[in-house]
Order: sequence, then structure tokens, then C-alpha cells
Amino acid sequence: MLEEKERKQINALATRAKDSPAVERSKENGSATNWKNPARPPFCKRRCGTLRFMRRSIGPQPQILFEGADALVVVKPRGWRTHERAEEAGPSLARWFLLREPSRAGVGELHFDAERKASVLRPGVVHRLDTETTGVVILAKTSPAYKFFKRQLKERTARKEYLAVVWGAMKEPRGSIRYPLQRARGARKRITLRRLPIEGQLPRGAKEASTEWVLLGGGELEGKLVSLLRVVPLTGRTHQIRAHLMAIGRPIVGDMLYRTAAPIETERYPLLLHSWSLAIRLPQERGARTFVAPIPEDWPERIRALVSESATRLA
Repeated sequence: MLEEKERKQINALATRAKDSPAVERSKENGSATNWKNPARPPFCKRRCGTLRFMRRSIGPQPQILFEGADALVVVKPRGWRTHERAEEAGPSLARWFLLREPSRAGVGELHFDAERKASVLRPGVVHRLDTETTGVVILAKTSPAYKFFKRQLKERTARKEYLAVVWGAMKEPRGSIRYPLQRARGARKRITLRRLPIEGQLPRGAKEASTEWVLLGGGELEGKLVSLLRVVPLTGRTHQIRAHLMAIGRPIVGDMLYRTAAPIETERYPLLLHSWSLAIRLPQERGARTFVAPIPEDWPERIRALVSESATRLA
């Protein structure tokens, strides 16, 4: 249960968002649900709990896979953040969702933003993807649904699967990676690996992290070996998949943050990490639904062909 003070903060922020003049203007001209110019949609930017709208040229829009009374399932484009950060510009799913569904502003939980030194809402955001990672994201439309989805992720009854293309050939057909992770000192955006815990005790500041992978196929990029993996994170740590794959000497193609000496300049390719599927139970339903995101069009043609060749193993 939320503390009374926190509940009042959420209600206050939600009311400001819902009643914002900018939201009303966007409703009047239809931009809240049907943008006349998809290449330059309006977005809101939160500062100290208030909203202001602006227009940005941002390219691809989120693709809607499913919409119901309790949830919206979308494919996050590359370059979109999942939620707001004070020090980073650009589009985010949180802003997009708030503009599309202003009445859902109070759905979610408070997060303390150290840059703004204030609590901010992350409307509808149940889980996150890195900015350069594409794929399936579920957004909650109601507070009960939000708690329902969060509980499944916490209890690991929901299943997330990723596709990753890494440099080099895998020696085994499958494997697991278990290294504790923690934030690197002096590098806020980077996560570091820690030595394995001794006698069950984690290193100070580190968190348990576990990742499983299965080899789907192999190929080449510009004459260099690459491997296509299906990756399942059993825990949900920041940058977990990227840090773990680098730890076993198989950095993801296109990863500028977690890389060793890649055989080809990494910046030639986008980050080849894709949240391919999410299996989760929706409210009022008995069984889980599986949502699958199509492979991004900016993946190299050879890799897209490799994914197609592995279709039977992905089913």
C-alpha cells in the first residue's frame, strides 16, 4: 500500500497532467489520438511535476500490437526511451502514452529523479527497455492492472525473450550466465560485473543476476563470424543482457557501451538486441498471452535472413 503522502503526490501530479491546457489543446485539434503529421507529433515534457508540449521530428512511431481496457502492448522503436530522464532529450513511451491517454496520468508509481530532486510519475510504465533496444513493452491503463503486471514480473511468471546477435561463434548450444551486477563508479550509465559471491554473500552494492541463452544459428557480417541467440533474463537488472554477454567474450553487435575489441567498428551497425516476445497474463484471463515484435527493419539483411532461417526454433 502507498503511504498517504505518496498517494497525495501521485494525485496532485495526475491532476496537473490531466488538466494541463496543453493536453486540452491537443484534444481539441485531435492530436491526442490522431496526429495529422505523424513525422512531427506533439510531446509533453515534465518539469517539476508540470507538463509542457513541444514538437520533435522523431521518425518511427510505436507500433501497437494489442489494446484492451487494461493494457496497451507496443513495439518500442530504436532511439525512444521508456520513461523520462531530466538530462536526456528525445521521445519517450511515457510521454507518448500520456499524450494518447491523458486520463492515465496517475497510473504507475513515483520515482525519485536525482537530477530534478523531485518525485516524478512514470505513467503506465510496467517495465523498461534501453534506449537503443527495440521490442515489446506493455503499458498499464489502470492501477490494478499495473500492480497485476508488476507482480507477474517480480514473481517471474511472465516470460521475456530477446534476440541478440553477438560477435564470434558460441562453443556450446546453450548456456547460462550468473554474475552479480552493480553500477560502475564514475560511470552512471555503465553496469559492472562483480566476482562471484563467496558463501552465498553478494559483494557490497551488487545484485544477483542470471541470464540464459540458446544458440539459434550462425552467420557472417563482412566476413566475421556472428551468432544469433535467444536470450532469457531470469532477473531484471539494468543492462543485464549486454553486460553478461560481454562477460563471456561475446559482446552484442552494435553495442558501444559494452564491447571488447570487436572485429569490425561497432558503430557501423545499430544495437542488435531486440525484445522479441513477452508472455504475460492479462486481467480477467486465465492463461498467458504471447506478444511478438517483428524484427527491426534496420537490422542487416543477412541477419534478418538468419532470423527467418531460425523461425522453426523460435516457434
